Amino acid sequence: VTKTPQPLRQFSFVPSSNEGRFLVDSSAETAAMVQLVSEYAVDWDSRFADVEGEAFGAELEIPSRATKRGAVTRAYVRLDNQLETAARMVIVEAPLPPGAFVPTDALDALVAGGAIDLYEVLPTHVRFYVDAVPGKQERVFAYDFVPLVRGAFSLPPLRAYPYYSPEPVTEVDAGDITTR
Repeated sequence: VTKTPQPLRQFSFVPSSNEGRFLVDSSAETAAMVQLVSEYAVDWDSRFADVEGEAFGAELEIPSRATKRGAVTRAYVRLDNQLETAARMVIVEAPLPPGAFVPTDALDALVAGGAIDLYEVLPTHVRFYVDAVPGKQERVFAYDFVPLVRGAFSLPPLRAYPYYSPEPVTEVDAGDITTR
């Protein structure tokens, strides 16, 4: 079988246990070479960063920005819907520091209590699915994480967007966290 040389192509993917991109090199010299590049630091130069005055907003509060390795750290997410109608199926991507462990029993309790409908724990964030945020109301919930890697880190932003449209409704700088 002879392969025709083709240029380097990039394919994005989000598997359940990792996040990154595939770079597939299909040149004649390396016909079967596949390189997985895992990404943590993402350049979030976004036009959605300034959401002041928007009808739908999100906030992230992490009261303790200096944590100890292995200590449970709590973060709070607030979704604020200023619209008259409900915001349907909102996805929230709440940040995690590198190598953090997320206890799922507290997330299961959020589902059981109706604060969220579903969640996914990913390497850089926890993705929450919220069926609806009623008009002129807010929804607040907390999630826990356990930092396992020492260092000072800039967290990815908190993002909230409608399920049926990938264009973010809001993107908020999550700031830094230090683990000792």
